[in-house]
Amino acid sequence: MKLFANSVQKSGTHLLLQLLTLLGVPRYPRWRLDPEWTRERSVGKRLLMRPPGVGRPVPIGQGIDVSSWWIERLALAMPEPSSLLGHASWSQELAVLLADIGLRTICIVRDPRDVVVSYAHFVVKIGKDKITRRPEHKALMALPDHEARLRVMIEGNEGTASVPARFRAFLPWRAQAGVLVLRFEDLVGAPGGGDDAAQRREVLRVAQFLGLTLPDDDLAQICRSVWGGTPTFRKGQIGQWREELTPALLGLAHREMDDLLVELGYETSARW
Repeated sequence: MKLFANSVQKSGTHLLLQLLTLLGVPRYPRWRLDPEWTRERSVGKRLLMRPPGVGRPVPIGQGIDVSSWWIERLALAMPEPSSLLGHASWSQELAVLLADIGLRTICIVRDPRDVVVSYAHFVVKIGKDKITRRPEHKALMALPDHEARLRVMIEGNEGTASVPARFRAFLPWRAQAGVLVLRFEDLVGAPGGGDDAAQRREVLRVAQFLGLTLPDDDLAQICRSVWGGTPTFRKGQIGQWREELTPALLGLAHREMDDLLVELGYETSARW
C-alpha cells in the first residue's frame, strides 16, 4: 500500500505520519509534494520535478506545478508499504493523477486558529535551529515580535500565504471521492487535550481505510504511542489560540476565517 499523507502545514502532518508508521506504513523520506519545499530545492532537483516538455503540469499549490511524469516516477520508487508527506493544495489534476497511480490520500485538518499559533512558533524554532533558505521565514523572523508574526499568519503579506488562504486552497480534498479526512483534535487523545474515545475511533477509521483489523491490545498501544515525539512537536495541545491570540487578533482571525471555522466544524456560526 502506498499513501499520500497531506495537510496544511502545522495541522498535524507528523502526527498522521506517526500513526501510519505505527500501523506499518512508514514515511518515504526522500521527496514531498509541497510547494514551499519544492521552491527551496536545488535547480537540478527542480528540473527533475518538472523537466521541460515531459509529462503534464500538475498544480500542487501557491503557483507551483510539478510534472505528472515525475509524480508517476516517484510513486514507482516508493517501497510497499510507505507514505509520502505533502502540503499540497487540491487540484483536479493532482487528485485524478494520485488515484490513477494508486496513491491513496489521507488528509488531516486542524483548527486554523491553532495553525496560526503553531506556525508562528515554528518559524522561530527553525530560525534558531538552522539557517533556512526560505525568504518567507527570514521575513517572518525579522518581524519585531510574536504578535506581528501572528498577524501576518492571519492576514498574509506579499511573501507569505495566510493560513486562511492555505485552508481555502486545501478544503476541496474533503469532498474528493476516496480521500479519508481526519481531525487533529480527534487524534491527539487526552494527552493533547482531546478525548480518548474519539482518538480510538479515529485510529480505527484509519485502520479500516488501510484494510487492517486491530486487536484491542494493539489499538490501545497505538493510542498510547501516537501523540508527541515527532520532529516538529512543540506542545501538540488543542485550543492554544485561546492563550495567545489577543482580543484584537482574535477579532481579525474571525473576520478572515469565520467561514472556514464553520465549514470545518470549529464554530457553529460566524461571529463576524
